[in-house]
Amino acid sequence: MLLLGIACANPPPIFHIAASSLYDAGRQHGFLARQRIQGWFALGEMQAAFAFVAHQPEIFNALKQRNSAAFPELVEELHGVADGADVSLDQIWVANLLSELESLMGQKRSAEHCSDIFAAQSPSRFFHGHNEDWPFDSVKDYWYFLAYRASPGTVHAMGSQSQVPDCAGFVYPGTLLGFAPTWNRYGIYSTMNSVFINDSVPDGLSVSFVGRSGICKSRSLNEAVASMSLSGWSLGTSVNIVDLNTGTMANLEVFKDKHSLLEVSPLIRNYSHFNMYNHPTMRGLDLFEPTTVARQAVLDRHPPPRSQADMAARLSDSPILRKITMASFALDGHGKLLDVWCCGQRPSDTTIQPLHSWNLSEFFDSDLWHTPNSERVLYG
Repeated sequence: MLLLGIACANPPPIFHIAASSLYDAGRQHGFLARQRIQGWFALGEMQAAFAFVAHQPEIFNALKQRNSAAFPELVEELHGVADGADVSLDQIWVANLLSELESLMGQKRSAEHCSDIFAAQSPSRFFHGHNEDWPFDSVKDYWYFLAYRASPGTVHAMGSQSQVPDCAGFVYPGTLLGFAPTWNRYGIYSTMNSVFINDSVPDGLSVSFVGRSGICKSRSLNEAVASMSLSGWSLGTSVNIVDLNTGTMANLEVFKDKHSLLEVSPLIRNYSHFNMYNHPTMRGLDLFEPTTVARQAVLDRHPPPRSQADMAARLSDSPILRKITMASFALDGHGKLLDVWCCGQRPSDTTIQPLHSWNLSEFFDSDLWHTPNSERVLYG
């Protein structure tokens, strides 16, 4: 049943990639998603970004230099994506710096991003919900799921940053894991809410790079928070983190060099996050966002979700579910079960099944990792 969400021409695929290096992982990613990457790059949103960097190369180069110095191993992955997708490396850079570039282009685009809902009843009973929104419908037919795992037998030095992580999630075409809903083998799950500010730093750290580095390898909530709490961000964001092993959840708000952390415990009756800062020390650092106020008012009228069905109902409420909603995610923390709906499905509609119901504790041990590349394209 197609309701409020954006309708996809086809259910998005999930690409399972086992690789021996980040370049190899990126190359496979680019090859498998080539049509989707090239398709999105041909449309208006990306063409506008390409035109901007062509006329403002100093801004583009400053962002590339800063993030290359901070995350050199991820640059190798970008090289692989570009080679596999048969597009230029600079085009892949633009896709991964899109949030920063669009802010510097003056496209603040408030009112047009994600919703997050927390429900912490106890360490053994906790839930998280997320609607992934994008303001233009150009990407609706091109996003996909991506899952990485190190090839069997691959040997890496302890703590090596170049190791392929066991990490998966929602991916915008040609971009790194970590910006949208993401989970790893160690039981860390995360989502983000965009927060809009007036004065982005032209040579700051990118949300895509910090998210990929900070989430995919973290083994605990504290480690994920520390990895995301770097100084020198270009802009701001809100990071929602769930540790499935300890039953702890937190909301980290970032504004350039400033950070604020809120642990979402059972003492907090009803917590949600949209596209404005919530924490007292962060309020006023962003742009006023009227639909955040409207969405917050709707959720504040409800009691906290107490089940997966409750969370599906909250994600389906108007204006939480909108025409720009591409996918909805409901996580049952105790069961480690992630339900995903997309392509116009309303999560509360009991007559349909989710596109995916993944047990995240078993996700990276599936037999799918052992199939040839040509067979690693699965539809819902």
